[in-house]
Amino acid sequence: MSNYTPTTNFAAKDSLLSGDPAKTIRGSEFSTEFNELASSIASKANSANPIFSGTVTLDDLNVSGDTALGGTLGVTGGVDLSSTLDVTGATTLSSTLGVTGDTTVGGTLGVTGNTTLGGTLEVTGLLTADTIDGGTY
Repeated sequence: MSNYTPTTNFAAKDSLLSGDPAKTIRGSEFSTEFNELASSIASKANSANPIFSGTVTLDDLNVSGDTALGGTLGVTGGVDLSSTLDVTGATTLSSTLGVTGDTTVGGTLGVTGNTTLGGTLEVTGLLTADTIDGGTY
């Protein structure tokens, strides 16, 4: 949670002597911390079913279910798909694309590494790849 910064230094309170009034933790301090944590958590994508818009940039992408992107997908590592990937924008991969399901790209697909297809790759725009082995394309 990179956008959460504690406002109460609880460790400093722990180091105070017993009976020091500054050692007391106030309800308002808990409320402030709770609200900051709740706000930080609410700003994150749901890990069970994340929804992305605009440009998505990842080091590695592993998809075991269906994935639909309305923007740009940029992956600098490997992409392993065991199901469906639909991209309506551009897709740029600087490593390996492995597809065991169907992949549909409505824009440009650029792959600078190897591409192995066990399923179907459909590109309605420009396809640029170093190597494509297997599958239908």
